Amino acid sequence: MKPPDSIQNGPRNIMVFILVIATAAGFCTMSYEVLWFRILKYFVDTSIQSFGIMLTTFLFGLMAGGFLFSRLIDSRRDKFLLLGFMEIGIGILSVFSIPMISQANNLIAGLNTLLGTNWGQEIFIRFMVFSIVMLPTAILAGGAFPVFTMIYSENSNAIGKSIGEVFSFNTIGGAIGSFASGFLLIPLLGVENSIFAICMVNVFIGLSCWFVGSRLRTKNKIIVSVIALVVAVFLVVEIPQNSFVNIYNAKYPPPDNEMLYCKETINGTTTVFQNTRQNMQRYLLIDGIGEVSTDYFSLRAFRFLDMLPFLYLPEAQNALVVTFGSGIVAGSIGSMPGIKHVDCVEICDKAFDAARYFSYDNHDVLHNKKINFIVNDGRNFVFTTKNRYDIISADATHPTSSDSWILYTREFYDLCKSKLVDNGVMCQWIPLHGIREEDYKKLLNTFRTVFPYAALYYSGGRKNTGHTMLLGSKKPMQIDFNAAQKLFEDKQIKDDLEQVNIGSAYDLLHSFIMDQDGIKAYAGNSPINTDDRPQIVFSKFKTQDASVTGIGSIVMFRESVFPSIINIDNAQVLNVRQRINNDYEAETFSIQGQILEFEEFMKRAKQDFGTSQVQILNNLQMSKATFEKAILSYQKSLEIDSNDFHTRYLLEHAMFEYNGLMSYLEKTTGP
Repeated sequence: MKPPDSIQNGPRNIMVFILVIATAAGFCTMSYEVLWFRILKYFVDTSIQSFGIMLTTFLFGLMAGGFLFSRLIDSRRDKFLLLGFMEIGIGILSVFSIPMISQANNLIAGLNTLLGTNWGQEIFIRFMVFSIVMLPTAILAGGAFPVFTMIYSENSNAIGKSIGEVFSFNTIGGAIGSFASGFLLIPLLGVENSIFAICMVNVFIGLSCWFVGSRLRTKNKIIVSVIALVVAVFLVVEIPQNSFVNIYNAKYPPPDNEMLYCKETINGTTTVFQNTRQNMQRYLLIDGIGEVSTDYFSLRAFRFLDMLPFLYLPEAQNALVVTFGSGIVAGSIGSMPGIKHVDCVEICDKAFDAARYFSYDNHDVLHNKKINFIVNDGRNFVFTTKNRYDIISADATHPTSSDSWILYTREFYDLCKSKLVDNGVMCQWIPLHGIREEDYKKLLNTFRTVFPYAALYYSGGRKNTGHTMLLGSKKPMQIDFNAAQKLFEDKQIKDDLEQVNIGSAYDLLHSFIMDQDGIKAYAGNSPINTDDRPQIVFSKFKTQDASVTGIGSIVMFRESVFPSIINIDNAQVLNVRQRINNDYEAETFSIQGQILEFEEFMKRAKQDFGTSQVQILNNLQMSKATFEKAILSYQKSLEIDSNDFHTRYLLEHAMFEYNGLMSYLEKTTGP
């Protein structure tokens, strides 16, 4: 008497079926791996670390699953039934990963409170969180392989050959899944819908296993299949679309912020947020990493980036902008008098689309016919292009973020130098915030070893933020004073610069810090950042264990810009020298005020609120005294140069914070 609904197919048909579903299972497994890696970058913005977390967890899960199920499979009479449940379980668990990941920030914050926030603890916490998400699915995926091979080998005469054939087809499926998820599914469906789609593939594999090979009666097959299908469809339908928006909202929470744009492509997820309470300030993020902000200091840095090269090369006719961002720098350079052509390179194509949300600041860059928009890796474009440029402007993401370090290496600067005309100028943004001073020195020293002539400018900042611009050339860098003044006769340039309190050429010139000799003295023998020995790639979390860069130690090497200036009318030489000397003195007091604000911020950031109320109040009194010194420095600066509206801006903000502190102290301690 034959068992009910037993397998009616011959061994050959079963072997073919196993190879087909092993291929499909490999497709699903590697697709999940790619998709989870893409999501993990939102939480660990260094690709090396996020890839390491994902791969360690996934490989351990595959190993553990293979080890466990290889010992269980021999005792199972209905192996197809088990395999069906495993594949459906993989699909359902992958769908559950979506709401779990969307709430990961809350879990990470809780664990930070419990365990701490230094580099090792941050990585360990993320490893724990994403192990919870990925490990169950990885264990089932790893356990499916010995089940595949056991069923296949039972219908074959050669065990070794059977394992090899199943493994090869499973690997082929994995290769296809890696390609399809990155290049097809994400652009077409997005990450979340791609997970839903692959989940349904797993469910289909599981149902196929039951109907093709399970020993269950037909009636029972239908019942369990309907239940499994209903559960899977219910989860897909009930989980809200755009669940991963919570990841962004953790950085820019509503209602103070509004998401204006979100698109997923092969190269990244591009989002634009608007702060509804701060003059409609906007932010551009790619894969959750902040690329652009239109706050005062960031916008001022952009204006320095597009203007400074023209101080040294006002006759420039073409330019290369490496990384487009929101197009603010590209739009301004493309609108400069005399510029005929600009190549603008951006690896994430949707950044060009998102630029329309910054059209006011980028001068509607998308409709500027002078600009050639290129979707490519910036490093690769510089390597392959045969063009030579008057100006190269590099505004990569923060050097410690993601893979941006590759645009701060000696090899990259060598490539840029080879693409400049003889008197061409390169301009590189280097932040002071979020980077250790020793790493900042490495970047400056790396740049200086490539460009024999260099200049460093400081566009300003508050507290722990600040921006510097590094310019380099093959030939001595000199500023044509008359040409610099003529730039301010252009209405658009004048309006752009006045928006960030740059009213004349002097306001740019007094931001000069040092030339190549000063950089050499400041950076000393700091190691060089190279492709094969990247010095800063693992620095992000170390900033929490060391002092970040402030302007204080840099200005000790500050120099006057006057020796670099040429082409001053004889009748104006004394006046220009006197004005520059006065501005230098005024800027000294202004920078001193910023240094004091930075020191106050660092002390307050380290405040232990677990100490006594008396100690906390004593610390706040120290903050009050430091604020008063900073305010006095700003006032001295304005006594020398009353037209420095940037310093006036800093004074107003320092006064606002000081008044808030005084109000708190009066409420706490009395007048």
